[in-house]
Amino acid sequence: MEQPATDCPYAFVAQWGLQSGPLGSFLYPTGIAVDTLTQRVYVVDSRSHQVQVFDLEGTGIAAWGGMGSGPGELWDPAALALGPDGRVYVADTWNDRIQVFSSDGSSLASWGASGPYAGQLNRPVDAAVSTGDERLYIVDGDNERIQVWDLAGHYVRSWGSKGSGNGQFRSPQGLAVGPDGCVYVADAGNHRVQVFDAWGNLIDVWGSLGAGAQQLNWPSDVALGASGDVFIADMYNNRVQVLNAQGQYLRTVGAGQLARPARLALAGDQLYVADAVNQRIAVFDLQGVLLRAWGRKDQRDGRFDGPQAVATTVDGRCVYVADAGNDRIERISVDTGAVHRWGPAEGLTLRQPGGLAVSVLDGALYVVDTGNHRIVVLDADGQVLRTWGERGSAVGQFEMPQSIAVNPSLGRVYITDSGNHRVQCFDLHGGDGWAWGAYGSDTGQFRSPYGVAVDTQGHVLVSDMENHRVQWFEADGGYLGQAGSLGLGCGEFNRPTGVAFNPQDGLWYVADYGNHRLHALDSTGQCVEVIAGRGPGQGQLLLPRGVACAFDGRVYVADTGNNLVQALERRWRVWLPAIESQHEGI
Repeated sequence: MEQPATDCPYAFVAQWGLQSGPLGSFLYPTGIAVDTLTQRVYVVDSRSHQVQVFDLEGTGIAAWGGMGSGPGELWDPAALALGPDGRVYVADTWNDRIQVFSSDGSSLASWGASGPYAGQLNRPVDAAVSTGDERLYIVDGDNERIQVWDLAGHYVRSWGSKGSGNGQFRSPQGLAVGPDGCVYVADAGNHRVQVFDAWGNLIDVWGSLGAGAQQLNWPSDVALGASGDVFIADMYNNRVQVLNAQGQYLRTVGAGQLARPARLALAGDQLYVADAVNQRIAVFDLQGVLLRAWGRKDQRDGRFDGPQAVATTVDGRCVYVADAGNDRIERISVDTGAVHRWGPAEGLTLRQPGGLAVSVLDGALYVVDTGNHRIVVLDADGQVLRTWGERGSAVGQFEMPQSIAVNPSLGRVYITDSGNHRVQCFDLHGGDGWAWGAYGSDTGQFRSPYGVAVDTQGHVLVSDMENHRVQWFEADGGYLGQAGSLGLGCGEFNRPTGVAFNPQDGLWYVADYGNHRLHALDSTGQCVEVIAGRGPGQGQLLLPRGVACAFDGRVYVADTGNNLVQALERRWRVWLPAIESQHEGI
């Protein structure tokens, strides 16, 4: 059997997705700082890769940044800090650096490089400037430590390591430095706040996992009041807790009003909150009364918020996108870029739509309505043809389903029922259902199955996400083989997600979510090549979740972390005869 050429790298063809939004609109505001002297509020909108500047009442003044890795460009920045001279220090998270700007957004300097050593960074997520010795304290997130630099960008010291012991961290998220030099760290993964002196010596530990008073669930930031009170962004409890200087509970702010508060800033007697999921800035008095709020979600056509999946029409002229954060489906013309959308504004009720598949029989679009635990089938005009499913564990019920594939020859659809750790199979109308799989790591078992695809012979490929592998099955669920393990090599995965079969080259394409890339596997499960890699540029990826192959051989990727859809193709196409998928020896 003729094999596809393996020396033809894939090249970027096109991308869709607006980046920076209009001033005052947010996708996911995660950072905030207030300059009381100039009466300006600086907001980091991480998914727009921007810093936006407002007055104290929320009137927009300026915006700067934009996705990229060059000077003045940002890539999913998480937070910022203000220096005594008005300089702005931005935690440029996915670029693994700190960028320094003037107050008007002029790029002044860039510090740091990727790595685990002193002065290197691995996803910095917050920064704060001390008032006494004028040091920059950095939460070096994936290195699980705190670094201290001077304001010229020179490394001074660091402390911390990964773990749950005193002085250790698990996914630290935010920090604040008091006038006495004490450093308060939001140790999110350990659901606590740790207090240190300026040299990293532990002073106290507050909090434990829970929803009660003085309990925390993923604390994301700390702010210090003039009276000594400590304000903690209790992110997954959707509130701010206020403790006194000894760590004793005083009160709660924002309960029932906030959704994933990410960062805090205090200005006099007012508390500014980056209310991330509500896509706004909320301002409270110190007793918890909401004074004002501003911000709006940017829902323009083509403005994706966490795209989860892609599919193409039968003729390949349009691309469907599951725009999960906007609870809608967008259809984009490959030729003109024209957008049609179907979602709440058009009367279609979806909640975090996930997988997509198009039937070659009638062009119907099958949508995995993940948050509603059901399947929705639309015609080419976005009209609902039928639905089935509800939350549960019986056949025909789902728990966070993720992906769907259609076998036109058999008239069957396959759905990864992720929360129930199984695959379900139905006819095209949702009837005659059955399932296979169970929780586990043995052959034919799954831990959060995610992607599913069918080849021209009816074989079914499933990405077994938490087992870091893919598994093949017969059309009736009979086990055929598997490939992959946790790692960084060709054919090794870190939480594989979307999968697709390309009829032009006979390869399976797997979105390697945690490694920010795609793999092309041949019919025996061997890795042919690794495609793309982490980055904000064209043909680069961040946390890809969905992949689809058109009949012309193009590969479409839901570049989730970059809020883009990208199209790739071989630089020199090799058109092959129809290739049958083989699974012996996998």
